[in-house]
Amino acid sequence: ILLLIIWALILAMNIYFYIAWGLIYNLIVSISFIYFLIASFGLVWLEIEDCGSYLQLTMGPVPYVWCGLQSTKVRYSDIIGYHQTMQAMNYGLGYRCTGN
Repeated sequence: ILLLIIWALILAMNIYFYIAWGLIYNLIVSISFIYFLIASFGLVWLEIEDCGSYLQLTMGPVPYVWCGLQSTKVRYSDIIGYHQTMQAMNYGLGYRCTGN
């Protein structure tokens, strides 16, 4: 009978921890999903603007998601080198970037 009581207590504790930690895990996963969904709207597009002595880079369409990282300035003097690319992010569609 003592072993049966111990087994019942262990089973009850396992069920309790499974339910409690399962709810906590689901809550964490749900919050993370919502955060990453909202944060992904901060990276939909990147706008590059020529402002004379520097380039202004702005992410959007929800720029305030990234807490101060939504816009940055790159001075032309900080650019070490560049080249014209013949490839683009085409997502597998097979289009070529001619550079024009």
